[in-house]
Amino acid sequence: MTGLRKLWQLRRSTMANNIVVLLMVFGIAPLAVLFLIFQQVFLAYEKDVISQRQQEAAQHLAVQLSLYLDHKRELLENLKEAWQDSAGWQQASRLLDDFLQRHPEFEEIAILNHQGQEVAKAAQDAVYQVWEAQDRRLDPSLTDVWSGKTLLMPVARPDSQQLCCLRWLLPIKKRPNAVTGVLEARLHLTALLPLLSLPACQNDSWAYLVSPDGRVYWGKASAHQYQSEVSQLPSVRALARGDNGVWKYPDHSGHRILAASALIPGTSLGVIVERSDQGACQRPHQIVLTFLGIFVVIILMAVFRGLLFSHDRIIGPVKALQQEIEALGHGIFPQGSTTVSKDELGQLSLAFHNMVRHLKKTMVSRDLLAKEMEERTLAEEALRRQEATLRSIFLAVPVGIGSLQNWKLSGANESFYKLTDLSPEELLGRELSPLFVSQIEYNRLQEQVQRALVRQDVVVLETRWRRRHHEARDIFLKFAAVADGHSADLVFAAMDISDLKKMEQERLRIDKLESLGILAGGIAHDFNNILTVILGNIELVGMELKQDGKFQKYLAEADEACRRAQHLAKQLLTFAKGGMPLKKPVDPGILVHDVLPLALSGSQSSVEMCIDEDLWPVEVDEDQIHQVLNNILINADQAMPTGGQITVAVQNCLVTAALGLPLAEGRYVRISITDEGVGISPKDLEKIFDPYFTTKQLGNGLGLTAAYSIVKNHLGHISVESRVGKGSCFRIYLPMSPVAALPPGQKVASMPIRGQGRILVMDDEAAVREVLSHMLIKLGYEPVCVKDGGQALEIYRQAQKNQEKFAAVILDLTVPGGLGGKETVDLLRQLDPQVRAIVSSGYGDDPILARYADFGFLGVIAKPYKITDLSQVLHTVLNDSSAHRPKPHKPTRPVASKGSH
Repeated sequence: MTGLRKLWQLRRSTMANNIVVLLMVFGIAPLAVLFLIFQQVFLAYEKDVISQRQQEAAQHLAVQLSLYLDHKRELLENLKEAWQDSAGWQQASRLLDDFLQRHPEFEEIAILNHQGQEVAKAAQDAVYQVWEAQDRRLDPSLTDVWSGKTLLMPVARPDSQQLCCLRWLLPIKKRPNAVTGVLEARLHLTALLPLLSLPACQNDSWAYLVSPDGRVYWGKASAHQYQSEVSQLPSVRALARGDNGVWKYPDHSGHRILAASALIPGTSLGVIVERSDQGACQRPHQIVLTFLGIFVVIILMAVFRGLLFSHDRIIGPVKALQQEIEALGHGIFPQGSTTVSKDELGQLSLAFHNMVRHLKKTMVSRDLLAKEMEERTLAEEALRRQEATLRSIFLAVPVGIGSLQNWKLSGANESFYKLTDLSPEELLGRELSPLFVSQIEYNRLQEQVQRALVRQDVVVLETRWRRRHHEARDIFLKFAAVADGHSADLVFAAMDISDLKKMEQERLRIDKLESLGILAGGIAHDFNNILTVILGNIELVGMELKQDGKFQKYLAEADEACRRAQHLAKQLLTFAKGGMPLKKPVDPGILVHDVLPLALSGSQSSVEMCIDEDLWPVEVDEDQIHQVLNNILINADQAMPTGGQITVAVQNCLVTAALGLPLAEGRYVRISITDEGVGISPKDLEKIFDPYFTTKQLGNGLGLTAAYSIVKNHLGHISVESRVGKGSCFRIYLPMSPVAALPPGQKVASMPIRGQGRILVMDDEAAVREVLSHMLIKLGYEPVCVKDGGQALEIYRQAQKNQEKFAAVILDLTVPGGLGGKETVDLLRQLDPQVRAIVSSGYGDDPILARYADFGFLGVIAKPYKITDLSQVLHTVLNDSSAHRPKPHKPTRPVASKGSH
């Protein structure tokens, strides 16, 4: 441990490093070169020995396979002699079967006569009959056999290696030069597998048969598979040339392979014995590594001993003397305890100690002075780091920061100048009063700051600054004094909060709409139920009084009043929630063309249209967008009492973050409506979208609110710019539809369409059930009315039992305290998957009405509705497919279930 500690102390010694270098150059390097030469010679010799053994293993295996094949050929020669030409098919087949039983390694054997016809044939897995004999005269493989040659032909079956066989053809001679027949036999290559696994092949070796064309006929189960064709391997190409030898090449994994090849005498086949080159060279490498370990240990011991000697006799004394000199340089006098020897280093140490004793008498220690200098250096470094940190924050923070001396700007960061839109030359050394919207506002700020500084408080306030182009912005300011109670030096932070305030106003506006939505939805639902009853009864009365024109006029006026009430109910839903839009892809240009004649009918204003070509389609509710455009166009016309020009522009617009709009980036269609009217004051401009806010004596304050909600519900945006006396410009952004616009729809029939069948009506309002029953009877149907889903299920189940099915079912969507339409239709579809259900509701914004097909309904009708609307929906639902419908029934008076009212 002491020696290791000494070596650790020498790790930074230049002299020790030099000694190690000398040992390496003049001692270790020559030895290392000699070792490398020995290693190369030894490995080359061992590799030659391994290659020779591999070649011997391949030749030995080839000889064993040749002997085995010769033995099998002798067996066939004996069988050939045992056969007589006069023997019949049965006797010959019995002879062949007996041979196959004694030698199962043969797959198939056959005897052919001098005419090339099969005389007898037997196989391991088949029994041949006389009529299965084949004529083989035209078999090209028999040509050489008729001349008296014995052939051994490899036969490969590509479907399965397990079925590969060697094929023998032996001539049968009665006389020396007369071939009277042929003996054909097929030998399973599996019979050669034991020989391919001879002990001559080591654990990391494998052997396989190949043909000259490179096809593997049989191999050990672990035989390597190569990325390239086997025919391209050097060992296989050598076999094709008739050569034997040893080769090295990589396998498909990149590992080196040592391969020896040998031809099997008497055949066209060859055998290849492969072995992993790494496994073959493992033993020589282990021997080399052992010698290398011994060599390294000897070298390390020599270096270790040399370094210990240098530490004790050279480096140690020099290091001690160095430490004493360094201590003296720091004002610390050594004690002179260094060991003094009689050599040159000892004499040098003695002279140094004498000099130290002389200096100690004449010099004063400088410990205190050095300590004070070190503390001052650390303090200055900390101050520099703190100043650099503060300066980086000052320049990088996205908030405007500045400093004031006697209320004049003495410095500011880049964010402050961007906020004011002024240059440093325009602001440095001047007061900030030009930035404020008025001198009064600036004086008020000074008073607040001075009062707060007396209390040593931080001042936080909001004000308004005017930028270069007279654009007023909301600014958040925070002031603090540089020194306590000293108001001459101030620092401040300024942040533009105009966009934040606009977002807050937008959020408050949305909150107002949502809070009113619940109340508006309930009122509109009840209102629509009442209107359904009123409108239905008016139509029924009108149908009874067709001949009386006087009463028809009164009924038409009542019908028109109901329509206006329906429009008001729709506005109640729309301004609060925007109404769930029934969207479809439309052309925005056609949309604008359709609304202009109605909105400006009888107006003194002229309209200029600017519609781009190739407009992108938009997916909207046409009725709701008509309402938006109608409201804005009417406002524009009313803003010009004596007439003027209204400009309507429809353009494609690509919205990016740079536009500052509260929209997701993407493609939109922008509809701009500009008038030359009186304009809107800045005070009213922030309130125009609030519910019930209006400057008109006869307005209800719902028009622009409804427009705002509708556009929001279409994932769009509506904005307005206005100057008093100059006019206003409303811009509507609607997202582009990925689907092309649909063609204009067909008009609904103006006259009721009659029909037949039983109709089940479920509605919680008795008055609605009553009027709907009379309307259905007028249309030719037989109504059955219930008040909730439970009764509807019971009636429908009973009708199925009595074979009196319903043609259709009309379900009210919302039933307080009972099953509504959504739950009821699911249960009805379990009873009858072919049920034809129509959903009805007074909530015009319910999402089920927009996507009724997703909930199992075939049609939808929103309250209030006319008899023509009802007839059209029933006609469509009952004729939309060829499904089975119940037999029609004669219309009767309404039938009510038990418990309905």
